[in-house]
Amino acid sequence: STAFAFPTTINHGYSTCVTCHYSPSGGGLLTSYGKFVAGELFGRYNDSSTALPWITKPEEDNKFAAGLLIRAVQTHFDNEQIRRGSFERMEFDVETGVSHKQFFAFVTTGFRGSSAIEGQNELDLKVRSFYTGVRDINYAVRAGRFFPEFGIRHPNHNLPTRKGLYWNQSDEPYLIQATRYTPVVDLTIAYLEGARESRLDGKRGLMQTIVTKTNTTRSGVSHIRMKEDGSTTSATSFFTAIGYMTKGYTLAEFVMKLDKESGSRQREQQLAFVESGWEITKGVFPYLGYQLTKSITASTASMAFPIGIKLYPITHFEINAEFAFIRTTTETTAEPGEAAFIMFNGYF
Repeated sequence: STAFAFPTTINHGYSTCVTCHYSPSGGGLLTSYGKFVAGELFGRYNDSSTALPWITKPEEDNKFAAGLLIRAVQTHFDNEQIRRGSFERMEFDVETGVSHKQFFAFVTTGFRGSSAIEGQNELDLKVRSFYTGVRDINYAVRAGRFFPEFGIRHPNHNLPTRKGLYWNQSDEPYLIQATRYTPVVDLTIAYLEGARESRLDGKRGLMQTIVTKTNTTRSGVSHIRMKEDGSTTSATSFFTAIGYMTKGYTLAEFVMKLDKESGSRQREQQLAFVESGWEITKGVFPYLGYQLTKSITASTASMAFPIGIKLYPITHFEINAEFAFIRTTTETTAEPGEAAFIMFNGYF
């Protein structure tokens, strides 16, 4: 997926993405102020003055912006039936756009990479996302194809709350989205239509998110309801991001998802994750977590207990390594397993 905003900035008092990103929902290109913050907070061996030679001062944002987004991951999975590993070229994209006063327009184009499907080549160019709109500190309205304002926008697309709701690379829907910002509450409403070649293809519906926030907390509820030819999918997310003592953070999200198909019984799922980390020194974040994918209908569950570390050796470059014990259960069996990945993110 795209190089997202780091939710860990919550512990430094950044509870709204629009502070540092051109995109009101976070992710993608940083404003000059966002680059300054990234240089101060996420560079082990540098700061904002040495992060990048073309960094601009916060008051000198250009009308035209461009950036390169790079992402790759090496994965490993092992249980009693399967052992596999793969190197995924997830992203090599160029994002360009214009921003003038309240108006903005951006487009991201790159290679298909691991998102290529049958009949496509990984080196085929693809327009991944695009949007245009207006925004200021009180509101944002935009239309296009992008990730919606739903739950916690986490950079790890393997989380149950992201995979189970299809908020993955190449699954971005078409959206018309509006947000009202106040000092303590953000309210978002959107109309959504699934794009071709995505798992949301043919689905359409409404989505709402309400958030309460302080300097170091962001908590809220998101709800989505989509329909397609007699079937209905709905999901409600309860989420929170908490920062404490400028070093620690906790992220948590719990989703109840319900699929109803005409002529068949409904399917009910619970999706959840918790992640807690601590910045032991600048740019070094070890963390612990818990992840749950549970089918109420089929009486199955998969639980993961990850331990990982996020490293930012220089500004705009991240190494994320994680190992997780996995336990999959049914009504009659319990199967252990393990999974691991090392991910590289860069945005310049």
